[in-house]
Amino acid sequence: MNHDKIRFEAYSHDYAQAVARMWEESRDGWPPGFLGNSKTTAQSVIREEDLSGGLFTVIALDGKRVVGYCRTEPYGGEADASYVAILNAVTDMHGKKIGKRLLLDAIRRVTELGYYRLDLHTWSANLKAVPLYKKTGFFWMPDTMVYMQNYMPFLLQRPELKEFLDDSDWYLIYDRELEVEPDLVKSISGRKIFPYRFKKGESVFSAEFDVAGRILSGLKYPDGEFSLEREKDKVFFGKSVNITLKGDSLPDTICMKTEKSLLQIDGIIKSDKNFHMSVKPEPQQIPFLERERAPRITIELPGKQTIIAGMGLRAEEAISLESPVIRR
Repeated sequence: MNHDKIRFEAYSHDYAQAVARMWEESRDGWPPGFLGNSKTTAQSVIREEDLSGGLFTVIALDGKRVVGYCRTEPYGGEADASYVAILNAVTDMHGKKIGKRLLLDAIRRVTELGYYRLDLHTWSANLKAVPLYKKTGFFWMPDTMVYMQNYMPFLLQRPELKEFLDDSDWYLIYDRELEVEPDLVKSISGRKIFPYRFKKGESVFSAEFDVAGRILSGLKYPDGEFSLEREKDKVFFGKSVNITLKGDSLPDTICMKTEKSLLQIDGIIKSDKNFHMSVKPEPQQIPFLERERAPRITIELPGKQTIIAGMGLRAEEAISLESPVIRR
């Protein structure tokens, strides 16, 4: 089979019967019961597509045979995020790069739609796919059963990366190690971050995203750089946290915002060309779970296109009570 003859098209109901056949040919590639016990039919495919509320569905075709499928949807609760609801290649086509091409196509499409992130889940028995996901920009969220986030749609909308790429294929210059394990990279102060790095000749473009706040927290490219960092690892309710914004050619003033009353701004001072900010997390009636986005500060940096950067602050109680050990 010539891989160049594989074509990718948006799903329409004209392909329902061929997609149903694809799912029947793919059953042995999924966990038992995942595709249900009933035979997939054209009618069930049409019903699923109509009810999905998806952004788009793309299929891979080898002649008239559907050999791959990817449906992407909005990600509930986060307006700027999208989600790969399901990705599939028929079993006899595994290893033929169909999944990679479908993911790259999904990244391109959500970028064009203005989304900043693309997420997906996979199951623990499918760890062989993790290197593929990581090579296409996904990071495995720590302490999850393979929940992955991809900020390439955000970066591909940035003029700084567009200028750096200069028509190069980002996938070919993306510099990444592909370990089959959660991504546990930490900043100097202990923040969990997802770092991106692109290398073209001797030139390097890098970016980091704050995991707690799910937002850009640093950018470095040939014409400039900036980074946000806090003073310490632990963050406590009611205690101020000092945050520093460093960088080249920073403006004289910045616009700093917080969400509702979750974080209080104590002050902003500019010295030594850096901004020093103090933020105080307020106690919450309902604690935020580790898998949820933490309350965050955001900063607007003017330039060719305003950059929204920030950091999430996941605070905890300063004092905890423990039951004493009773000895007899």
